[in-house]
Amino acid sequence: MVAKRQISSGSKAVGERLRRMRKRVPHLTQEALGTKVGLTAQQISKYERGESSISVELFERIKKITDDLSDENSSTLRDYSFGFSERQALYASPHPIKSETLAILQQAIDDLNLGMERLRKL
Repeated sequence: MVAKRQISSGSKAVGERLRRMRKRVPHLTQEALGTKVGLTAQQISKYERGESSISVELFERIKKITDDLSDENSSTLRDYSFGFSERQALYASPHPIKSETLAILQQAIDDLNLGMERLRKL
C-alpha cells in the first residue's frame, strides 16, 4: 500500500494565498489562470490545495497577473462611464449589480449631485 504524501503547512498556506489572489478577480477560473501561465487547471488546483510546491518565480508571475486583472476590474465602472452619466455607467457594467446595491448607488449619486449643485450656488 502506498502512503499518501503529507501536505506541509507551508505549501498549504501558499496554496491558500494563491487561491485568494485568484478569487479576487471575478470569473478567473483555475483553467483561465492556467492558460495565462501555461499550466493546466489541474496543476493550478494542486498548487492551491498545497499538494505541489510552487516556485517563487511562478508565484510572482501569478501575483502580477492577478494584480493586473484586479486593477482592470476595479476601474470597470470608471472606464464604462466615459461618455455616459453615472447611472448609465452602472447599467453598462459587464458585471451584474444587485437591484438593492444599484438603488443605494443611485441614491448616493443623486445626493452627490445635489451637494455639487449647492456648492456651485455658493
